[in-house]
Amino acid sequence: MPSYLVTGANRGLGLAMVKELLKDPQNVVVGTARDPGRCEALEALTKEYPSDRFASVALNLLVKYTIDKAAEDTAALLPNGLDYLVNNAGVCHQNVVPFESVDMDVLVEELHVNTAAPLYLLQKFLPLIRKGSEKKVMLISSCLGSLEAAPMFLGCSDSYSLTKAGLNMLGRKWGALLKEEGVTVVVVHPGWIDTDMGSHIEDWVAQHAPETRKLPPSESAEGCLKVFQIAKLENAVEYYTWDGTNLPW
Repeated sequence: MPSYLVTGANRGLGLAMVKELLKDPQNVVVGTARDPGRCEALEALTKEYPSDRFASVALNLLVKYTIDKAAEDTAALLPNGLDYLVNNAGVCHQNVVPFESVDMDVLVEELHVNTAAPLYLLQKFLPLIRKGSEKKVMLISSCLGSLEAAPMFLGCSDSYSLTKAGLNMLGRKWGALLKEEGVTVVVVHPGWIDTDMGSHIEDWVAQHAPETRKLPPSESAEGCLKVFQIAKLENAVEYYTWDGTNLPW
């Protein structure tokens, strides 16, 4: 049975991915949240599905030891290894703050959650991924992390863009090394999604990119997972949008 771990599964895109994956009775899904026991959506899924189909584990990307513990807990749940790791959790605290006004303390937190913590997460989960049959990693990034496309997004989530550019580099460089041992890494922009995070840039989008369509989380989740599942090792590392088209690095 294919096994998946999705970080940031308590809401938004992460929750939509978990629900999409659970539609297939063959899938085993682990969802993470800072405090799963206080998340009604995850608690509901725990009651709806047996423990060999869905489980939740605690993971806070700001707290290193919770990543260690999450890796241990997941290894106990998946003794045959992890097939698919979805690094989805992220933050954007300075949505339309220009560079000259970026709060450095907040930026440090954003960099920790969006860039540094995913590196550590992969370090801790890599042994479990190596045991899996599929050996795939998806980093949920953003078009805002593209260096080539950056001039198109002036004034839109500037500090967030820095963190996603760093995440892209993580996937691009480490993914190239992991490819040599059979691990497929893909970087995916999930689109502009109708979530709490996405709502904060509505005015910017209306002014600068009014043609952009806001996606329901379920549509983005379905697209991202399709890209992930059909990705081939020989094509790693690629930078995709949720609909499978390529983005420039």
